[in-house]
Amino acid sequence: MPLRAEFGMRKAGDYSTLTFNITGIPAGAHAFVELLDASDKVVRTADVTSGRAFFPFLLSGKYYARIIEDLNGNGRYDTGDLQTGLQPDLAYYYPKAVNIKKNWDKEEIWDLWSTAIEQQKPTAVLQNK
Repeated sequence: MPLRAEFGMRKAGDYSTLTFNITGIPAGAHAFVELLDASDKVVRTADVTSGRAFFPFLLSGKYYARIIEDLNGNGRYDTGDLQTGLQPDLAYYYPKAVNIKKNWDKEEIWDLWSTAIEQQKPTAVLQNK
């Protein structure tokens, strides 16, 4: 008995790209950007290379972002450990939503220090509203 399966694919024009040009990261620091949905859940992750984070093949929608300065270079966010003295990785939020539409190539400039840290996280993604 043969197995038959059908599936569909989206067209290339259904996707978009997003590039963050980031300033304010200490020289030589490893960092990555997490693209978030409205419920603060990670949708995608991209390393910061030469001050840029690139997200290809995004569907249209509203996204938020945070950058993690990965102090130990393990590629994930560490909350710290009191017993071993491990400090938590530093996190900075892009202070506004990024709206992506079909077939767009969007570029955003992100200066980590242009907004005070306590005011960076957009109210739409705050856990305790």
